[in-house]
Amino acid sequence: MLDVPINIPQEVYDLIEGLLQTGKLEHDKFSLDLSEVQTIRIANGELSFSPPAKIQTKVGPIKVKTTISVIKSRSKGIHIDVDNSPIDVEVRPNE
Repeated sequence: MLDVPINIPQEVYDLIEGLLQTGKLEHDKFSLDLSEVQTIRIANGELSFSPPAKIQTKVGPIKVKTTISVIKSRSKGIHIDVDNSPIDVEVRPNE
């Protein structure tokens, strides 16, 4: 087997390594728990989780916990459809 090293930013490596080791992705005040997810489906710019992934964030003094079943790629960012909520999330790169 031929190993080919690929260098990526340390922050990206740490996020991927943490996800692989724990099933969780943590960044600032946000965490995504995929540890109970059994199936991840990727099709047509959409990522689907079954059962839904757990998501948690802190908004001021309030801690918000919910689930997400679908993440969609959009032209201006990544759309996170928050289950059972009228509020969804758009993730965009810093400009």
